[in-house]
Amino acid sequence: PGGNVRTVAGDTRRIAEMIADYFLDRGFRNFAAIDARDWNRQGCIHGIDPVVSLREELERRGFRLEVCHWKEDLRPEELADYGSVLARLAEFFSEMPRPLALFIPNGRHLTMAYRVIHQLGIRVPEELAITGFGNLPLCEKLRPQLTTADQQAETIGCTAARLLLERITGGETGPRREIRLPALPVLRGSTGRSTKYYPYNMKSGII
Repeated sequence: PGGNVRTVAGDTRRIAEMIADYFLDRGFRNFAAIDARDWNRQGCIHGIDPVVSLREELERRGFRLEVCHWKEDLRPEELADYGSVLARLAEFFSEMPRPLALFIPNGRHLTMAYRVIHQLGIRVPEELAITGFGNLPLCEKLRPQLTTADQQAETIGCTAARLLLERITGGETGPRREIRLPALPVLRGSTGRSTKYYPYNMKSGII
């Protein structure tokens, strides 16, 4: 209890490296992300927030990540006003230079972002390339289909269950542990490529 909690989650730092590598290799120099608020102010339950990881990774390489937040005091269980979010996104996308690489970490915001982008007539991926976080079924229903980092939710769940069983049976009672699993990049039309997997060494966990 307390000091020996087990945590299993995606490795957001590695995911940030993967996204930065991918877009920089393709000549992008303008980067943006959208989310309801800065969740890291109260601490991220599952480790470092993916937006924070990407911002730090880009800053390390000399680039800036512009982030659009639409309600800084939003509570986790609260939904922001739909109309105001659309207006804020429209303003943000209109102001950003292009070509732009956009990161959308929350699957709940995908349809809103796509709606605004299409209404503004922004061409995807020619003017704006988009990548998500978490390979949700929705990613294949969007047009163009969304490139994303698959967090391997099934593997995370199985690993967490194994650790829990080890605790219950008394087989593992050591100090606090954090297991960060690599993500599998899935490339789709939102970044201009139809090849499914990014050619990194998946078996070694290097993404």
